[in-house]
Amino acid sequence: MEGYVWGSEPLNPNYFPNTGYEYNSAGGRIQILRHGIGRYQVRFYDMAGRGGVAHVSAYGSDKVCSVASWGPSEGDEVVYLRCFATGTGAAADTRFIVHVTNRTDGPARGYLLSSDPMPPAGGYELTFPKAAATGGHAFASIMGTPPMYCVIQSWFPIGNHLRVLVRCYGPGGAPSPGAVLNVGFFT
Repeated sequence: MEGYVWGSEPLNPNYFPNTGYEYNSAGGRIQILRHGIGRYQVRFYDMAGRGGVAHVSAYGSDKVCSVASWGPSEGDEVVYLRCFATGTGAAADTRFIVHVTNRTDGPARGYLLSSDPMPPAGGYELTFPKAAATGGHAFASIMGTPPMYCVIQSWFPIGNHLRVLVRCYGPGGAPSPGAVLNVGFFT
């Protein structure tokens, strides 16, 4: 299962994106519903899967978005997300990109969900065993509804393992520990 979509119409209450920047591995349509200011639902039709990870990023704005929840529903994969103003943490409409997958194939691919309420000082230091690789992409996002965001500080191989360093921030850019964190990578 893998899908992604560019939510390019933040004020549209109900639409099926057709920008060329969407993919549903089951071949089904993708629907975006706006449930209120900064609250969206993305439905990947016929693509329900078990496990995996969902990520969201605000696109082309100074807003931040987080995954509120995701999972299968009536044979579809559904992602709920929330978006916020960076400085105040108030709910805010914005364009966004959503990606969801449970794939584990490829030379190096992995994901995790961490609910550690108190990561080490300075942020998360994650090690993916036997996943060392160069190139590719690493990503991090928050799970839940707080107005927080996380960034990959760095990622690099250590022996045959992959180390990913993640830092999380709250409104106004203040360091913010205690996030429920989604991290993934692929090459």
